[in-house]
This record gives sequence, structure tokens and C-alpha cells, in this order.
Amino acid sequence: GDSVLPLLAVHIRRVEMAPKYHGKRLGLQVKYGKKRDSLKCVTDSFSPVIPVLEYSGLARRRPASVASSELNSTCLFLLNGCVEPVLRLTLSKAGFQRRDLAKASISLADLIKGGQAELSLQSASGEELGRAFIACDVLEVQQRDLVRSLSLVCADDQSDAFMISGSATTLVGELLGDLVDENSDESDNTDIHNLLQCLPATPDAVQIGQLISEHAAA
Repeated sequence: GDSVLPLLAVHIRRVEMAPKYHGKRLGLQVKYGKKRDSLKCVTDSFSPVIPVLEYSGLARRRPASVASSELNSTCLFLLNGCVEPVLRLTLSKAGFQRRDLAKASISLADLIKGGQAELSLQSASGEELGRAFIACDVLEVQQRDLVRSLSLVCADDQSDAFMISGSATTLVGELLGDLVDENSDESDNTDIHNLLQCLPATPDAVQIGQLISEHAAA
């Protein structure tokens, strides 16, 4: 029969930056696993903006606070027992000369327990340059259903992960939610920690793109 894949869906909701980053082109890389042994997913580049307030017909920038960008992107990884259960974010200046600006990390157990998190994006010197708002889901989905869902939303195959951006994240969320409901009457009660511990140990971090490609070629 068709195999069931355990998936980790990391949702990047929003990024808020210091006002000096208003209009700057930035990028965000999501890494699942420890340094030098991780699976990677890169979001589309984005430019945070300071919100505009309207009064008396005049548009003025809020004299504040933060420049923000709604990313609403999802990185879909294959959950793997050999990968250290930690998520790491790297914020960089996008463009020809990419430069890392800030980093953040959280254990997968803490993120799953809380459902969502607000992470401080800190420079190498420890200065907080901004904050990232993320959430995650752990799912078990039939491989053939996953192939169909990813095709419908034109997901970006990045080999280590699939990246789903913008409005497509809502659609894939509904599709995967339906698939989980169909395949498990107790999907809401899944013991995530047991699932993490019971994953098969494989020699290398498994790339979801590789599995999907093999299925499509079969």
C-alpha cells in the first residue's frame, strides 16, 4: 500500500524589524536540525514596511516602532528521527551579495508544546534586530495524497523541503487538514513526542523532494 509520511510544517507568519529596515529587501532561511547537519528551506524575499496611518486625507507613517512583513509561508519538511529536533532561523540581506544579519532558534518540542512562538532575531553581537512569528504542525499524510496537494498549490521543491508561499498556504492547510482527518480518527490526539521518538533512524537526513520524486517516477 501507499506509505504514510510524517511531516513537519513550519509556518512563518510575520517578521517585524527595527524601523531602519523599512523597505530593505530581506530573506529568511529555515533550518531543521543542528549546525552542519540540517534540512533547509528558504522563503521568498520580502521588504518590511512601517504601516501608514491616514488622517484628514493625509497618509503619514506611524512614528514608531517596527517595520513588518506578512510572509504567510510554510516550509514542509519530512520529520526525521536522525535530525536534531531544533528549528533555526537565519535572517539575511537579500540580493547578489547575501549577508547574514540575525539568527534565532527554538527546540521543536517547545514550539509544538506552545503551538506558536515569537522569536527574537539577534545579530552576532546580541542586538535584537527584529522578531519572527512562527507556528508548526506535525502531520501524517499518505504519500500519494501529498503529491497531489503539493501539485495543486505549485509548491517550490527545494530538495530538503517544499516551500509554499502566500495564499497557497491556506489551500494546502485545508488540503492537508482534510487528508489527516480522512486517515486518522484520532488525529487531534496524536502524541507528538511519541511520534518523534518512534521515527525510523536512517543514516542521513531524508530529503522530502527525493521521496516525492521517487513516487512520481514510479
